[in-house]
Amino acid sequence: MKTIFLCGSAEPGKDGVGDYTRRLAGELIRQGHQAQILSLCDKQSTSFVEEIQVVEETPVLVRRIPIMSTYKQRLVWTLGILKEESPDWISLQYVPYSFHSKGLPLWLPRFLKKLEGNHNWHVMFHELWLGIKHNASYKEKVYGFFQKNIIYRLCNTITFKSVHTSTDVYQNNLSKINVDSLLLELFGNIPIVNNYKKIEVKKFIKFIHFGSLHPEANEVVFLNKLSIFFKSKSISFQINFVGNTGSKIENWINTANSLGIITNVLGMKSDVEISKILLESDYGVTTNPIEFITKSGSAASMVEHGLSILSAREDQKPLGIKSDLSYVYYSNETDMGLLIKSKKQKPVSRLSKICQEFLKSLN
Repeated sequence: MKTIFLCGSAEPGKDGVGDYTRRLAGELIRQGHQAQILSLCDKQSTSFVEEIQVVEETPVLVRRIPIMSTYKQRLVWTLGILKEESPDWISLQYVPYSFHSKGLPLWLPRFLKKLEGNHNWHVMFHELWLGIKHNASYKEKVYGFFQKNIIYRLCNTITFKSVHTSTDVYQNNLSKINVDSLLLELFGNIPIVNNYKKIEVKKFIKFIHFGSLHPEANEVVFLNKLSIFFKSKSISFQINFVGNTGSKIENWINTANSLGIITNVLGMKSDVEISKILLESDYGVTTNPIEFITKSGSAASMVEHGLSILSAREDQKPLGIKSDLSYVYYSNETDMGLLIKSKKQKPVSRLSKICQEFLKSLN
């Protein structure tokens, strides 16, 4: 089976969905299939590029169309590639902001309709539209109305034989516009380093936050709870931050310092270095809303590396979530007590299993 994945950008380490797509394509190849990537609006490319990207020792053919290309030129390149390759499946990896800087890819349904051939269509909705969360602003709801309309048009223009998304919330919202979808778990975006031996020097508990700090997470409330709890147990701890944390990091560090909490900002690291850091850690921290944690590649990476995750957003599980979130603990005294008693799990990659689920849905 030959699959061509369509995504926005494909620069390694610069686009989460691009990194996800590359790992999935690599695993398909290792399982005996053919897979390639075409990035339609590549933010890091200034000219059309055809290159080999290596993921976990597997070469993947990647073609990259610059974001500044005209609609006509983008269509000519894409049609030429499809004619040359004759794929069995085209898999659209959809995030609205991947295909338009303001998240309004009005051109996309018409463009995809022109990609005629004998191929079948698959779509993975990594994100939907603004205004879904319960406390969304009026502006977000209005903006989301137009984003939702694009997805509605997309699903009524293209006959998708297989539709996936990664969260209960997204699945429920797709059903409201008469789009049936299946849940497909995310695998981590960091491959696990094999045969790594953790250095057993334990002076304190190590928490790790991987990726962007969500702007709506209240670091003052969370860090105060953490400080009070661990002082009551006479347990020392530190919080490490790795990856592109974003502009909120200064607030977190200042608040932590005022409470006497040890922090360490590790910055950007290679996949191998991040894997080792996760393996050296005791627990993860997430600032994402829990109802959307299953769409987080960073959270999936922490889970695959054996970490339980402490929510910095919620102090109890939100209602209506069907997904298994047994690895998530909440920032209340009871849950934090259970967290420190929990045992770190053996690191296990979910990539192969999820790839098989992906293939099963296409057959």
